[in-house]
Amino acid sequence: MKVREIELGDLFIASKILRMVDLKGMIKEIGIKTVTDVPDEEKETITAEKSLDVLMYLLGKVDEVEKEVLKLIGAWCGISPEDAAKLKFHELKEFAEQFVKVNGEENIASFFKQAAVLIQKKR
Repeated sequence: MKVREIELGDLFIASKILRMVDLKGMIKEIGIKTVTDVPDEEKETITAEKSLDVLMYLLGKVDEVEKEVLKLIGAWCGISPEDAAKLKFHELKEFAEQFVKVNGEENIASFFKQAAVLIQKKR
């Protein structure tokens, strides 16, 4: 599966998704893991796991954010939202791993922090 780098436009879709779901509830449910003093190999594993946790949480809220999640996953994979909806469950793990590999933990963390900042500014 080919995954592209995060782009500026993705920030607005992610912000909309995070606004539609309970961001604090998501953090409470999936937790936060500090990786400051963790070896790089472990950081990648933790980030991939947390990325999958976020994706699974969002999929659990699919009735609220379905269109936006499929739009974002489709954009990251270079496919339509309709084709994103056809991804097999086992492909989600591959997607998460590739997403981390292509974007890096720090960029992913920064991306979601910026999306959260946009939420706060809209209130």
